[in-house]
Amino acid sequence: RQAMVTYPQPTFTKPSVVDGWPEHKDPQAAPGTGTVKASGQLSVAGQPVSVGTVRGGKPTQSKVEYWYTASRVWVQWPDGRQAMVTYLRPTFSKPSVVDGWPEHVDPQAAPGTGTVTPNGVLSVAGHQVSVGTVRGGKSAQGKVEYWYTASRVWVRWPDDRQAMVTYLRPTLITPSVVDGWPEHKDPQAAPDTGTVTARGMLSVAGHQVSVGTVRGGKPTQGKVSYWYTESRVWVRWPDGRQAMVTYPQPTFTTPSVVDGWPEHVDPQAAPDTGTVGANGRLSVAGHQVSVGRERGGESAQSKNVEYWYTESRVWVRWPDGRQAMVTYPRPTFTKPSVVDGWPEHKDPQAAPDTGTVTANGGLSVAGQPVSVGTVRGGKPAQGKVEYWYTASRVWVRWPDGRKAMVTYLRPTLTTPPAGRGGGGPGEPVSPAAGGDAVMGEEAEEALAAAGGGDDEEMAGASPGDGPGWAR
Repeated sequence: RQAMVTYPQPTFTKPSVVDGWPEHKDPQAAPGTGTVKASGQLSVAGQPVSVGTVRGGKPTQSKVEYWYTASRVWVQWPDGRQAMVTYLRPTFSKPSVVDGWPEHVDPQAAPGTGTVTPNGVLSVAGHQVSVGTVRGGKSAQGKVEYWYTASRVWVRWPDDRQAMVTYLRPTLITPSVVDGWPEHKDPQAAPDTGTVTARGMLSVAGHQVSVGTVRGGKPTQGKVSYWYTESRVWVRWPDGRQAMVTYPQPTFTTPSVVDGWPEHVDPQAAPDTGTVGANGRLSVAGHQVSVGRERGGESAQSKNVEYWYTESRVWVRWPDGRQAMVTYPRPTFTKPSVVDGWPEHKDPQAAPDTGTVTANGGLSVAGQPVSVGTVRGGKPAQGKVEYWYTASRVWVRWPDGRKAMVTYLRPTLTTPPAGRGGGGPGEPVSPAAGGDAVMGEEAEEALAAAGGGDDEEMAGASPGDGPGWAR
């Protein structure tokens, strides 16, 4: 039974204190260490926090670790006891500064270099960040490297001392710009080309990105190649100079579209065929992907366009050989592809088995419901089949020789249990070795929910035995 009592105006002010951590510690919480006094008081960000004199049946007086947000404090004693204090409104505002890096540097953190002043202040993204005048028993003054996100700064001195500053809310918003590429270019970054203006601005995915007017001792104005993810841009000038721009939080969402295939088609990419409409859009895994109205100087509108896709990239090829590549700054596609034929040769290491395709086009593979569609090669898909599978791909063959291939965008199918399967790749599997897949009620329900995929669309898609080229 439940009940709720609501007062017409703010009434409660006292924070709650409970044993344990009913709520998981916030990954962005500011860490600190301190001492609980005999009175049960702990100083947090300049505020006296009462944790009680007894917790878990023992006195609380002791040194402790703690983590805090604007309204919550997680406390841990050396013997493992824990307590959580929750305020009814934001109470803490002061950032924490600790020696070392209790949290690993975020791979997407923006890098920079600077100088800590005699009074312990470091300029980061236009903000004066206090790291203290002494760190690790030595003066903090001097040149340092640092990395920052919207709410955290990791600082490192030349002698390898480290400190971490954590703000309770996003504070640092200005991106960093550095010469060179301190971080390797992400293989999934979206490629494009553009022009840096006289003011040092480059248009990236609809955003004006400042790369500075001078980089590597020369003016930045001119044509450049660049690659970008949600929060980072790698820029390269024709003379080989490079720069990297990092935003403290995700900024870019618009995908890039370029002629040709700057990146080779991923061998695990899901193949399919479709139609580019007059508006330059292609339907990929349920998403409308814009490839542009023109590609290679001609209209992009066409039927029988072949394409391959991963979670964040699409490779497109027109019947006349033109190519384009679309890259999203974040994973976008999730739906597997199902095509007639085996565009990719069956993996010699694929696990063999046999099973039955249900009336709704479902096949149980390694305990997973796989939709192969209700019609394949112009005939009903229902019936017994042989199949072979890896973690992300399934090759299916019907008794009359028809084939289909299902490709997942990430490893989905687990390896077969010991003693399951049998026979070499390409060899029929006897019922004694693999047996027909027998589905329980849960699998049947899952298959029914999966349905037959885009059967109407797929029934007309017949890429045959693949695109006729080797990856």
